[in-house]
Amino acid sequence: MVDRPGALPARYASAFRKEKLLNETIAWAVPCIGKYLRGVAANSSGLLIATNEDPGKLTFAVRKGWGSRAQTLHLEGCRAEREPKFLSENLVISPGGKGTGAVFLFERGRGARGQQIVEFINSRQPATRAPQQSTVA
Repeated sequence: MVDRPGALPARYASAFRKEKLLNETIAWAVPCIGKYLRGVAANSSGLLIATNEDPGKLTFAVRKGWGSRAQTLHLEGCRAEREPKFLSENLVISPGGKGTGAVFLFERGRGARGQQIVEFINSRQPATRAPQQSTVA
């Protein structure tokens, strides 16, 4: 994760400034590769960014040509999982735990970092409650 949470590399800062609407502070930013993400080309290298103010979204900032752009991933109802693979550690974010919503690749051997992100995402999700049984007396 980025050592100084408030700072982003200059090549990604402009894209993040365009995407954020409020003066949000960065909780963490991690370099990775976006494998499957709507609006971003496959195998795009960039930064996965979380903010302190909005627990329901992540932002993936990627360089594109001379500029950079950011894609917001809304996490409402999503579940995150870590999948260790032969050459990479995968972070899979799926809507409702079904299918594949987005996949991010991290360097092999960075399983602890991937697990921290999974726990961060899943801990910020509202807990699902089981329906209560009504009893008639």
